Amino acid sequence: MSKVIEILCLLFFTLVTFWTTVVKADDIPTILTCTVNAHANRDFGYSEKAWMGTIPDWGKKPNTSQPFNIVTKDERKDVIFRDKVFTGLNTSNPIVRSVTPTTKYAEEEAVEFKATVVSRFGNTVFLMWDNHGNGNKVWLAAVDLTHKKVTLSQVFQGITSIGVEAETFDCK
Repeated sequence: MSKVIEILCLLFFTLVTFWTTVVKADDIPTILTCTVNAHANRDFGYSEKAWMGTIPDWGKKPNTSQPFNIVTKDERKDVIFRDKVFTGLNTSNPIVRSVTPTTKYAEEEAVEFKATVVSRFGNTVFLMWDNHGNGNKVWLAAVDLTHKKVTLSQVFQGITSIGVEAETFDCK
């Protein structure tokens, strides 16, 4: 039993040494500018009474064979991609700026949200925020500070549907 404890202590010491020498506090960003590279969504349309990837135009039959609507940055279709800027990632309430670039589908728009740090694990910060004005959307993000990657999910309750969206981001 003492041999196991000795090995575990050695492993712990090795990990702590690695962590403090390879990943320095100066290397951890407090601001990340992130670009969407993929988006997926799934909605339950109230009038359609079905789960689908995309809510169809009024009067059209839903495509329930498409479980998710998935779009990458190379095939944007009609999905509006909103890039994100995360600032104050070293604080308990970072600011998330959601930026919609001008495209043929949308005019440029920027909205800021005050996020709350839900958890920190290693160099990953888990954030949550909502749209206080309407209260019908909640976002949860996992911000990987080492690899500069973000996954983001949004759940919402709308007038015509309830659903979920997931996005992945590359940051700098």
